[in-house]
Amino acid sequence: MGYYVPGPTVGKAEFLVKEEGARQISLSDAERLADSIETAVICVVYNEGWEAALYAFNTKELWRTKDPNDRRPRRYLAMDRARAETLTGGTDG
Repeated sequence: MGYYVPGPTVGKAEFLVKEEGARQISLSDAERLADSIETAVICVVYNEGWEAALYAFNTKELWRTKDPNDRRPRRYLAMDRARAETLTGGTDG
């Protein structure tokens, strides 16, 4: 599933906003931007005691973050796609 964004294990969304220029977006914005060639969608999932950030590089990967049985809180961020690919080593191509 997707590529994971490195960074701190706590405060990952705030880190990406401050250090990488990400901005918080709504789920509907994430859905609209998931296949953008310029913007990457990052889903930050809050686990008990730590956080994971997934680069959802297309609509299919974003859909995987929306499992209705998974009740963990999530935040969606948008950031420069080229930078997300550099950070994660991942690409959709």
